[in-house]
Amino acid sequence: MANWALTAQLLTDLGAARSYLEKSAGWSSELSARIDDGLAGAIAVARETGLEGFALPVTLQVTRPSILGETITSSDAHWSSYISELEAETRKNLAATINVIENKSLRIRNILRFTTSVTFNVTEPDLLEILSEVADHKSLAWLNSAGELELDAARHAIQLDDADFGLGADGAGQVVAILDGEIDTLYPGLVGRVIQKGNFSDTAWGGTGLADSLGKEHGTKVAAILAGDGSEAPNGRSLKGVAPKATIWNYKIAPLVADGSSVAAALEQACIDGAKIANLSWGQSKAKPDGQSIWAQTVDAAFKKGMLTFKSVGNSGPEPGTLTSPADAAHVISVGSTDRLGTQVHQKSSRGPTVGGTNKPDLVAPGGGIQVTDRNGQIEAVAIPGTSFAAPIVAGVAALALQRNPSWSAAELRTAVLESCTRLPGIGIDEQGAGIIDARKLAGSGV
Repeated sequence: MANWALTAQLLTDLGAARSYLEKSAGWSSELSARIDDGLAGAIAVARETGLEGFALPVTLQVTRPSILGETITSSDAHWSSYISELEAETRKNLAATINVIENKSLRIRNILRFTTSVTFNVTEPDLLEILSEVADHKSLAWLNSAGELELDAARHAIQLDDADFGLGADGAGQVVAILDGEIDTLYPGLVGRVIQKGNFSDTAWGGTGLADSLGKEHGTKVAAILAGDGSEAPNGRSLKGVAPKATIWNYKIAPLVADGSSVAAALEQACIDGAKIANLSWGQSKAKPDGQSIWAQTVDAAFKKGMLTFKSVGNSGPEPGTLTSPADAAHVISVGSTDRLGTQVHQKSSRGPTVGGTNKPDLVAPGGGIQVTDRNGQIEAVAIPGTSFAAPIVAGVAALALQRNPSWSAAELRTAVLESCTRLPGIGIDEQGAGIIDARKLAGSGV
């Protein structure tokens, strides 16, 4: 019979979970060091509750290919041949691992090139054997947990209508990758500008189940805030998005069934496809915010290859250390949420710092309470705290800046965005980071 007091401790005390595996399950310290805290906890709880035969979703990472260190980006002429070479080296480095997995008749879900990882479902005994047989003893296995949703006045709050990005600065010609639910291609303000680039979810395009419907509502709101043109808003009101002529590349990641690796796969595909800006309003709350999750590693690898990711910081504040991964990545822009007027940070907007002490969020923008129109032209306010909806505001402003400064690298764009904020009075840096994004400052930072 399960010891429920111990089970509760294993769920909350990750150090206890690792100790449990070594003392009660016979794991060697060398092997237990090669699984992350979340996986250690899941295996320990499965054992204690009698579910040790249950297959857990795992991402196994091995040595990263040396070719990732090359400075080539998606703008280079040889990008396609580089990706082919990266694919070949990834397969070579993973060959022994894949062979062991396939010999156990386990189905491989994803092979991730930017982090040299393979994902699959596996029981504890098989995982122990795989870890023991993999030649690369620096490999690390992660619990492949899924991500969670991170749920008019905003334009004024960020000074957008007073910003001079130049004649015709409306996002035309700019592409933003949105990794989210399926975006409604018939939404009035987005018609003709949403391209379904990749489906990394567990359902087909056009899914009508509850999970698909919730994902579609979320993704469409994110896209409308970023790039809606205000069509069919009631009473003559123009509820335009930030970059109303930008093109949206939709990478469908919802619904997911315990397969966070698909988000990493979507991130790297968006970069490979050539996106310069990506918006991710999903997060992993179970990942330690140390910048080492597969998601965070992928965001940083994509940044070095030319793609800047804007990530909602999460909705679990106000306690410190509540940010969700990959808001902890070294080169992400993590966005917290203010009220619709941009005067106060929502209490539930997550906070850092990261495990390494880096302050989060990087900046803030209006989130919960901002208004959008639904497909039928009715005005509705998005949920509070709504960091999901703060991130696309900043991503949209970044698209305007890139329209004016097309030669900017991801690093130059990131620096310009972070330097174009205004501190909110009476609010600590741990709540607002650099402050609220100020489109006027960003417009003035370019050519």
